Amino acid sequence: MRPISIERRAFEGGVEQLTAIRDFVTRVVRQLGAHDDDLFACELATDEAASNAYEHAYTDRGGPIEVKIWREPDAIVIAVRNWGAPFDPASVQEPDLDAPLHQRQVGGLGIFLIRKLMQDVSFAFDPIQGNTLTMRRVLTRA
Repeated sequence: MRPISIERRAFEGGVEQLTAIRDFVTRVVRQLGAHDDDLFACELATDEAASNAYEHAYTDRGGPIEVKIWREPDAIVIAVRNWGAPFDPASVQEPDLDAPLHQRQVGGLGIFLIRKLMQDVSFAFDPIQGNTLTMRRVLTRA
């Protein structure tokens, strides 16, 4: 499917860039005509994706992240790319939210949340192009 509009921005640094990433997502997703529920889902999913990249791919030392956002006729698509250690979200088990807190496994809530907020989530790794998490949110009808 051919995108209607594409916005792309690179962010250098570490977790201190999360506010700038969120502001970018907010501005672009609003411009693309998303309703508040869709905007919130896109903001939160992208924040989780970028946080995971800084924490896991770059092991808290920071590095470049590129965020690309485009509109399809019925959806907003956001791709978050980094050049850190590869990671396969499919390898993360879904957390047992019914288990007592002291029995829950550490980690996995970010990916779980992204999967709940976005309808399609995919991951690609390329040694040159980097790690790309692509998330698609089907837009709410007014």
